Amino acid sequence: YNDDFKHALMLIRASLLEGDARRRDELLDKASSDVIEGSKEKMDLYARQLHQPTVYLYYFGILLPLMLAIVLPIASGVVQDLPLKGVLPIVLIYNIVLPLMIYLLAANIIGGRPPTYVPPDVPADFELLPPKDTIRLGGSNIPAIPLALIILFGCLYAGYFFDSLTIQGVTDNPAILDKQKAIDDLPHLTLPLVGLRIYSVSIYALFVGASLALSIFLIGKYRERKKVQDEIRGMEVEFKDAMYVLASRLGENRPMEFALKSAVEFLPKSAVANKIFRRILENITQLGMTVESAVFDPTYGAVRTVPSQVIRSGMRILVDSAQLGVNVAAMALINLAIQIRNAQKIDEMLKHLLEDVTTMLKTMGTFIAPIVLAVVTSLQRLIITSLASSCPEEQAAGAAGQAANAGGQLGGGGISGIFCNIDPSTAVTPAEFTFVMGLYILEVVILLTYF
Repeated sequence: YNDDFKHALMLIRASLLEGDARRRDELLDKASSDVIEGSKEKMDLYARQLHQPTVYLYYFGILLPLMLAIVLPIASGVVQDLPLKGVLPIVLIYNIVLPLMIYLLAANIIGGRPPTYVPPDVPADFELLPPKDTIRLGGSNIPAIPLALIILFGCLYAGYFFDSLTIQGVTDNPAILDKQKAIDDLPHLTLPLVGLRIYSVSIYALFVGASLALSIFLIGKYRERKKVQDEIRGMEVEFKDAMYVLASRLGENRPMEFALKSAVEFLPKSAVANKIFRRILENITQLGMTVESAVFDPTYGAVRTVPSQVIRSGMRILVDSAQLGVNVAAMALINLAIQIRNAQKIDEMLKHLLEDVTTMLKTMGTFIAPIVLAVVTSLQRLIITSLASSCPEEQAAGAAGQAANAGGQLGGGGISGIFCNIDPSTAVTPAEFTFVMGLYILEVVILLTYF
C-alpha cells in the first residue's frame, strides 16, 4: 500500500544488477531518499487536509449544540406537536448522539494520520516512576484514588449542606405561607427508584466533584509518566544532532569508541550524550562489552531505560551498520538524522497549520461553552416562568381581540399567546437541563482533550 516503499525495493533490486560501484551507490541513496521524501509529502498533504475536518468538528461539536441549547428546552414545552417532549430526547441528543458524533469524527480524522512517528510509550511500572496511581506531593506519595474519592464526597456533602440551608431558609421565612409548595418549586431532580430529591447546589457539587476527582485520578495515573515522556521526546530532538556528530567522526575513519567520546565532549549538556553515549563508553571500557552488548544488554545496556523507538532503532542502525565499516555507519547515521529532522519539521508544520483551530476548540470547550450554557441554564427557568405567568392576561386579551376581529390569525393575544402552550409535565425543568448540560460539558472537554 506504500508506493514509495515499493519503489525503494525496486531500486535496491536494481542496484544488485548494477556493475558500476558509483552507480550502485547512487541507486541505494535514491532508494533511501525516496522513502524519506515520500513520508514527508504524505505528512504535508495530511496536515493541509486536516484543517477543514477540524473546522467541522468545531461547528458540529461546539457551535451547533450551543445554538440548540437555547432553542430546545423552550421548544419542547411550547410547540405542541414537537416530538421532543420531556428530558429524555434532550439526554439522547446531548449526552449520547452529539458526544458519539464528536468521537467518531475525531477518531476518523486522527485515523488518517500517516504513521511516521510513534511517541515514547512509558509503562506504568517504569523504574524511574513513583508507585503506580500516586500523586507526588513534596517528599511523599499520596494514593490518587482515595484522594479523588475524598474530594468527590466532600463536594457532595458541601452541596447537600448548602441545599439544606436553602430549604431551612424557606421553612423559617414567615412571609411564605405554603412552605411545602415553595420547597417543591425549588429546582430539583427526583431519583426514579428511591425518590430522593437532588437540588441545584447538589447538582453543581456533583459535577465539580466529579471533575476534580477525575482530574486527580488522571494526574496520579499519568503526570509522572508524561514528565518522563517529555524528557525522552527532548532526547529524541537531541538525538538528531548527536547522530551528525557521530557521523562526522566515523566519516574520518575513527573507531566507534573515539566517535562516542567526541560526541560526549562536543555535547556536554546533551541528555543523549550523557545518558546513552557515556553509558556505552563505560560498558565498553569498564565491563569489556562489545558495542552491541553495551547498547542492548538487558541488564546493563545503555538504552534499557529509554522506551523510545526512534532512539532504539537509531542505535540498532548504528550497531548494525558499524559492522559493515565506519563509512557505511556514517552514511546511515546521516540519512537517519535527515529523516528525524524531516519528521520534526512536519510535526511543527502540523501544529502551525492547526494552531488557530485547536486554540479555538480549547477556548470554546474550556471557557466559552460552559459560560454560555451556564447563562442559558440560569435564564431558562426565568423565561419559561415569565411566559407561563403572563398567559391568563394574554388569553383574556386574545379573546377580546378575536371578538373584535374574527379574521385575526394569531389570536390568543398575538405572538405571545403561542407561549401559553407550555405543558409543565413535558417541559424540561431547570434542574434537568442543568444536569444534561453539565454532563455534556464533561463529555465534550474529555473528547476535545483526546483529540
